[in-house]
Amino acid sequence: MLAKNIETCFAGSKQAVINADAFAIFLSIFNPRTLAEALQCIGVELKWDDFGRMPAILKALGKHGSRDTAKAVEESLKRFGQMRNKIAHTGSSGIVVTRSDLDELLNFLRVFGSALVQIVEKELKEARPGMN
Repeated sequence: MLAKNIETCFAGSKQAVINADAFAIFLSIFNPRTLAEALQCIGVELKWDDFGRMPAILKALGKHGSRDTAKAVEESLKRFGQMRNKIAHTGSSGIVVTRSDLDELLNFLRVFGSALVQIVEKELKEARPGMN
């Protein structure tokens, strides 16, 4: 299990073991479901409404209310995954990505990434009090 392996990664450890299978999901498909499944491998239950309560996410998506914002986060991730897959599997033909599309996506991913780190760190601290 990944969580057990991660616990081998600390100062003074003689061995650090990473479970490659747990990370492989990111290499094949990226969408809300697979992200939640990957985080479950390390004992983190992803609650989308947590994103909806973060002011930076609310601002980045221009939404009001945690439920609407949470849905918008999931939709943004799906859209990113679909765009990535279409480009990766068909090339750039048939898809137009404008500068504003990229700017919007990059802004979302910056804010989302930061929020995801905060949420995961909080969940891990609650699950393992006393661990840094």
